Amino acid sequence: MPFRAAVAVLSLSLVSLTGTVPAFGRTTTTSSTLSREVALAALASTVSHVQPSLQKVMLDPPGAHTSSTMLPKYCNPRYHPQIISKPIPCTFGDKTSSKVIVLVGSSHAGMWLRAAIDVAVRERVALKAFIYTSCVPIIASPGQNAFRPTDPRVTATTCATWNSTVGSAITALKPAAVFVGSGTEIPTTDRAHAQWVRGMTAFLATIHVNQKFIIGATPHITTPVDAAQCLLSHATNIEPCVTTVALSNPRDLTTSMLNADEEISAASGATLVDVVDMLCTSPTRATRVMRCPPVIDGRLVYVNGSHLTTTFTTHIEGFLQPIFEEIVGNA
Repeated sequence: MPFRAAVAVLSLSLVSLTGTVPAFGRTTTTSSTLSREVALAALASTVSHVQPSLQKVMLDPPGAHTSSTMLPKYCNPRYHPQIISKPIPCTFGDKTSSKVIVLVGSSHAGMWLRAAIDVAVRERVALKAFIYTSCVPIIASPGQNAFRPTDPRVTATTCATWNSTVGSAITALKPAAVFVGSGTEIPTTDRAHAQWVRGMTAFLATIHVNQKFIIGATPHITTPVDAAQCLLSHATNIEPCVTTVALSNPRDLTTSMLNADEEISAASGATLVDVVDMLCTSPTRATRVMRCPPVIDGRLVYVNGSHLTTTFTTHIEGFLQPIFEEIVGNA
């Protein structure tokens, strides 16, 4: 089903922050507070007192303000190649707990790490993270993979090896649930879109766990430069820094990823955790366009193309709380 094609079907699978998590289908993250914050941000014309400061984001190394940087080197395959064929997790939260939840994927999973840790601590659950940045979680042969790593320390071969072995490592942990992060910054042509759907569906099939969740893709910014740089240049008129998503255009990078998430959820039986409502306004009937502000409630949303800042993900981490509660309660 095309992304948000028919609002009438929402009652079949959506839940609110205070609802229950379905065994499969889709769950939303909307709350009245977050909706108001997004609506107000979409009306703003100027910015000031942004966290983290725009100047600091510009001066710090790329990716410094995303949670992927929290990974210790011993369990990070980018720095410890010996574990690529025998993946081991980074462990956070309540490390003594017998209840385990897994977070797996590329940096688009890693950017949720701090938020997931915070919730894992509150729920007294062990969080096991298998994060290989620049390696999207799909099963595809190295020579045919349209989503090749952009990090020179990650190759198509090492990525393929990791993705073909990490499922067994996760299954061996017997976790209560696994969360797979979705998203890429590589343009999704029709061929690439189809490969993404097949590849992630195949990846999920290697993980033999009853409860699987896909943390949906986040918008790919449509500004010519990163958000911080754009805002510094347009502080008194931030309209050029607002990202737009054309839902009626299947070739829109964000729309393609959102549609793919729904297709993968339907094919794999994994629950789709839709995060877009916390980032963008609802589309109008006339234009079918969503507006995604670069700053929400004084917090910088994007650190680069489609990665969220740790400042913002920890601000919205409450959406994970009822999902974790449900998982832990059923474990």
